[in-house]
Amino acid sequence: MTPKQMKRLRCRECDRIFSESEILVAVNPFDCDQAINGCPMCKSVDCFELICDEPNCTRTAGCGFPTDNGYRHTCYEHSEFAKAGLNGGDR
Repeated sequence: MTPKQMKRLRCRECDRIFSESEILVAVNPFDCDQAINGCPMCKSVDCFELICDEPNCTRTAGCGFPTDNGYRHTCYEHSEFAKAGLNGGDR
């Protein structure tokens, strides 16, 4: 992933995947110093999970690591651990 690529997020309610720029953002009516995020499809609020930044991968990102090109968010299969063959990552 290059620094200019947007994060991808999946709505846990409707299971659709969106780029970060497609997510609806509004001021939280209960705390004006914070924002809430909404699904553009089903309108659920704060219901997103981060998706692996590898092309064509739709698994949930559970790993993160810094690179020379910025921070990566990946699923375990695409993490540094898997690439190094550590902790069962070579499955």
